[in-house]
Amino acid sequence: MTNANRRALVRASWFHSGLHLKEDQLGPAEKACPLCLCQEPRRPAFNLQADPDVDLLSCESCCGYSASRMPTAEALRSYYRDYYKEAEERVTFDLPQRLALHIFRRAFPVVPKRTLDLLDFGGGDADVARRIAKLLLEAGAAGVRILLVDFNAEVPPSDSSQISLDRVDSLEGVTEGSFDLVIASAILEHIPHPRRDLTSLLKALRAGGVFYARTPSVVPLLKMFRFFGLRSDFTFPGHVHDLGEKFWGTILGELPLGGSIDVLDSRPALVETTLGIHPLRTVAAYLLKAPWRVLGSSYGLIGGWEVFFKRRGSP
Repeated sequence: MTNANRRALVRASWFHSGLHLKEDQLGPAEKACPLCLCQEPRRPAFNLQADPDVDLLSCESCCGYSASRMPTAEALRSYYRDYYKEAEERVTFDLPQRLALHIFRRAFPVVPKRTLDLLDFGGGDADVARRIAKLLLEAGAAGVRILLVDFNAEVPPSDSSQISLDRVDSLEGVTEGSFDLVIASAILEHIPHPRRDLTSLLKALRAGGVFYARTPSVVPLLKMFRFFGLRSDFTFPGHVHDLGEKFWGTILGELPLGGSIDVLDSRPALVETTLGIHPLRTVAAYLLKAPWRVLGSSYGLIGGWEVFFKRRGSP
């Protein structure tokens, strides 16, 4: 994916509205799965728009869903430019500290007494990474270095001499085996061809390092809404992939990683809203996710998925 494609792919919530694209705003039909490169025909699972038609296609190889035609770089720039006119800032979590604490507890059951390295991919102002850094310092880390991969023009200043923060535009040049934690929260679903980025993120882990990703898993919900005649919006072209439990349970075997990564945890994502701010959405989210604990992978009305992967070996 080129830098031009990435510029619009900053933080975005799945609650914003989709857009009907015209023919000149769409690329050609995707013959291969953009997630695993499988050339086998993919089955249409959900129609994203008509005239011109764009479907969400299901890949039997990696179990991911991807748009049959991707938006052009200019269409993406226009989409996000108009979206951000509506508000100065959009975030994906009501209380980012909840997400930071959630990642910290799972990724660092024991905090090494040394300087730790965090990579935050598409993290906007690196708010979650900075919060994790503070938790690490409180737990005894000697210091924290954060590398933010995003297109924000300004890097927010660190409020601690023990936390350094640098920013780069892309993953090109990021050294393999250098990070204790890699965060890709609510970003991979926005990237038309994320295979190379996902591979680079996983290879960036040092031995014992942890990768965290959070992605939408909404196809079964959208189908249910449409069946009952309710409005269903995948937020295309903002979202171009749907990556749930089966995808994350399969994709490690589809990437050139040499079997070096293990699944630490894979489960319905932490509910991103709170009762105090969005009570109805929060109650609905908890009710929808609850049956998975009993029914497991046979139940799909999840809404969002998260994974923790770990690179083999001791740090």
